[in-house]
Amino acid sequence: MRLKSFEGIRKLLSEKYWLKYVVVNGSRSAFSESTQFREVLIVAEKGKIMGDTIIAMLNSMPANREAALTFAECIRKGEGDDKKQIYILKENQSYVLENINRYLGENQSEVEKLLTNILQNTDKLSRWEIFLKREGYNTLSGIHMWKGDTIYAQKMFILFSTERAIKKHDEWYLDGTTGSSIIAKNRNNGLKVDISLRHVVPSLRRYSGLGKMNISKELDYLIKDEFDKLTYFITGIGKEDLVKWERDIKNKRAHVVIVGRFDISASGTKSLAYYSESEFSPSQMFWLIKGITGDDAKIFALFWNSFINILQILSKKKETRGAFIQILAYSFKDFSVIDCSRVSVSSRENLISLFDEVSRMDLRSVLSRFETFDEMQVRIDNAILEALEIHYTETQLRETYSIIAREIKKLKGVMK
Repeated sequence: MRLKSFEGIRKLLSEKYWLKYVVVNGSRSAFSESTQFREVLIVAEKGKIMGDTIIAMLNSMPANREAALTFAECIRKGEGDDKKQIYILKENQSYVLENINRYLGENQSEVEKLLTNILQNTDKLSRWEIFLKREGYNTLSGIHMWKGDTIYAQKMFILFSTERAIKKHDEWYLDGTTGSSIIAKNRNNGLKVDISLRHVVPSLRRYSGLGKMNISKELDYLIKDEFDKLTYFITGIGKEDLVKWERDIKNKRAHVVIVGRFDISASGTKSLAYYSESEFSPSQMFWLIKGITGDDAKIFALFWNSFINILQILSKKKETRGAFIQILAYSFKDFSVIDCSRVSVSSRENLISLFDEVSRMDLRSVLSRFETFDEMQVRIDNAILEALEIHYTETQLRETYSIIAREIKKLKGVMK
């Protein structure tokens, strides 16, 4: 209903049908059994549009036949029930078809209201596309981890530590450095290989468990081209593939990256943006913002971890499996970002100073930060709000955090 590839279906519904009812199950991911993918129930009538579309959000499933009939009657009349088991909205059909994601969650409407209010009360944010085009920046996906059926990219990583080697195929980790090389150690057999820095680039394999925004001193490494001991890492890779591999790595380097596919409720999901003083090449788990450097990159990373951006993510996400969400390339056009050229000098200095102070500290998980009114999250958000010249009381901030936490937990709940 929301993806770009389903544009034709939305067009067909828009032109040929009256979308009378959209029923969303807020208590679980679907109406069908044994699925964790979202389903919505659509009732459409072929012919001219005769009125608004009724969106019915069910906060629980009917327990029996009589309850089902009561639910159906409430939906038919477009009226919620006294027990608040059904929440009713009436919207223009074209708006519903283009914004179906807004209704996927009990707190989604509250998320939308909060986000709309913020966007309408500041001129310090710019639309993503306008901002990037004006500054000459570019958004690219990270290094792809496979080529056809031959998986070799994952074997080219040398992880910063054994703690990051959480998958079976994470064989190599950094055992030390010299002035001109690194020492990679195989955690399965203890083999050590000395690799010249000419053959590797700084990288980032995955985000899980990584809470520091500034990873300048904790980057992984990625083998970028052929050297005499490459066969210790991978065999069967052709010269042509290696040339393409090196070219891809050379093109995909940046100072700041954002997580593109993640479980927002997971305990290991902490920072959603990472910064490094030197350029690095991330895996395809990330989007890299090519061109943004220095203090602007620091401010961008700070903003991306703010509650304002979490609201955007909850609003613009591609939901696949409850709390497991994805930010697709075409979704970015709907995002707004802090515009460093519009904020005051003092606010800019404050943001940079705050980043330098907190970026080497471990952020707690996204969900726990909003559940507990986390001090570091509050500091980040207050600095961003000040830069945007938006006044928020502590009570407002607590209420906002509560809404975000409830929505994330709701998404987590539909995965069960």
